[in-house]
Amino acid sequence: MKLILRNTANLGCRLGELVDIGRHGNRSFDIPGCLMYARGATVPHLTKDMLASLGKVPSVIQMTLPMLAEYHELLDDYKEGIGKFCNQETSVMFLSVQDPGTSTPSGYNDKQSVSIWCQGGRMKVSSDKFISMLKSFKPDWFECLYDGDQQAIQSSRKRNKKSVERTLTYLDALLNAKQTVQELENMEIFAEIGRASCRERV
Repeated sequence: MKLILRNTANLGCRLGELVDIGRHGNRSFDIPGCLMYARGATVPHLTKDMLASLGKVPSVIQMTLPMLAEYHELLDDYKEGIGKFCNQETSVMFLSVQDPGTSTPSGYNDKQSVSIWCQGGRMKVSSDKFISMLKSFKPDWFECLYDGDQQAIQSSRKRNKKSVERTLTYLDALLNAKQTVQELENMEIFAEIGRASCRERV
């Protein structure tokens, strides 16, 4: 995946395009842009044919880990990935760690795992567990695990620094896995470092 910048503004805004995304290779995504939000890897109430008839829709479907995590063993047995399972194999599939459509309780992450909230309640996701899920879901593009449940106004500098250190540890584990695990070789990583803290993002 490559980022091509088309234009930059004085205030730091950028217009560009992400190209060569994931297993498709010939797909692109405008930035800034929007993702097509999905519940369980499909857009609620819209079939693939109906989506095609709508004309210009976002080229990337956003799946969320809280909606899918409880089913990763089922997908592991299927072996073809979530895109084919949901009849969206021609779409670019992006897997996010948290669901932007729901609020996430804060204060439940620890040194070894990130907490997500599934239908069955809280689930702790370690790097190894996340890698196992990625092998089952086979997304084109995924968000790295991150410790990001702190709020910018409420969090101390020490807490923000700890968040960045944990996130970098997760990122190192996933970059390592990308080099050694064949199923992850063609997946793109999106890492979110610093999240709520401008100081740490810089």
